[in-house]
Amino acid sequence: MTNNWYIVSVGLERVLETDTSKKVTEKYLVDAMTPSEAELRLIMELKDVIVGEFKVKSIVEEKISEMFFGDSPEGSKWYKAAVNLISLDEKSGAEKKTKSVMYILDTDIDNAIVSLKKGMRGTVLDWEIFSITETQIIEVVNADNQQSESNNN
Repeated sequence: MTNNWYIVSVGLERVLETDTSKKVTEKYLVDAMTPSEAELRLIMELKDVIVGEFKVKSIVEEKISEMFFGDSPEGSKWYKAAVNLISLDEKSGAEKKTKSVMYILDTDIDNAIVSLKKGMRGTVLDWEIFSITETQIIEVVNADNQQSESNNN
């Protein structure tokens, strides 16, 4: 089954350690069939922690080909990698690059690169990292709702 991923940006109030509240904007990566389902799934996921105002600001579809979870249990940051898959055009013999987006949960960018390389072992096509950046994703909400991975920043 193909996953449909949506980046859902929400405005909400968070209670701080000082017992004061602060309005923040957070981003979540949600696995859902439609944008409406992504919104509902996120609301259900956050219903116990929502205090005060809560507003979905945007829902943007994100085409993701792979998700990698680093080896470190301390991994708390999501990285987005743009990878070029390299093949040869059979007719012309020219090199063809196809962009693929992958997300990696890890501790830092260096370990994310290591996790990406480890996850790509055995790939039949040649590939290269075009870019890799830290995201603002707080949590990934999977469709099976059995596991979500957090960014504890």
